[in-house]
Amino acid sequence: MGIEKVEYGQELVVAVRHAEVWAYYLSEKDFWMLDQMAWAQGFRDAGYQMPEDYSDRFGLPVVDQNNAREFLTHMAEFRVSAELLREALLKQLTPPADMEEAVLFLPALLVDFDSRKLRSCFPEPFPFEKYIPDGWSIASDPIWEQIPPEFRYWVIEGRDYSSLASGGVPG
Repeated sequence: MGIEKVEYGQELVVAVRHAEVWAYYLSEKDFWMLDQMAWAQGFRDAGYQMPEDYSDRFGLPVVDQNNAREFLTHMAEFRVSAELLREALLKQLTPPADMEEAVLFLPALLVDFDSRKLRSCFPEPFPFEKYIPDGWSIASDPIWEQIPPEFRYWVIEGRDYSSLASGGVPG
């Protein structure tokens, strides 16, 4: 079964490294706000009512290196192979090509539990990088450069399609 669509602004492809293993997930963006306690507090501080129940994210208010295995076990249904993502990307690149849709099949978020780093290139304003766990940092290099070459499904027949994310031409 292939991947037909990524819902713009609601879903994203996430590159994850945990225990030296790289994986991809395609899911709703809210799962990946790592410190949901701080995020919810920001809403409360602005006068909004926010539940203090985190059951919509498996009862995990903060996801970090200490509970990553538990979180990723719950997220297993959203795990997708690099091959499926490559096929979906190629489908979007086939004439008549839809570059805006193709971009959605590129990783928009990198969560590196091993290095305790996060990097976002999500196309909509969403503060992933503002609400990271204590002891984590924001990775400064582009997502594409942090993922080992053998896991870069967007490099097809020597052409690097990551440039689509910035409106560029594949190299």
